[in-house]
Amino acid sequence: MTEIQCSCSRKIHRAPLEGIFISSGAIYKLPDILKAYKKIYLVADERTYDVAGRTCEEVLSDANMLNKLSPFFDTSI
Repeated sequence: MTEIQCSCSRKIHRAPLEGIFISSGAIYKLPDILKAYKKIYLVADERTYDVAGRTCEEVLSDANMLNKLSPFFDTSI
């Protein structure tokens, strides 16, 4: 369980994650951040793919780390 201190009224946010990495240019650090994983699946909807998913795909593909891209696009929304 990961806990993050926050200035909002909740003060602490908890998430069932192994870790959180916040950094300028973090997308370009994905190969180093994810090096312990053998199979990486990128899941995105149309909006998140346009915002960051495409760059994540390129960075992970260039590092030969992307096992599969699974975008879920629902154009009816």
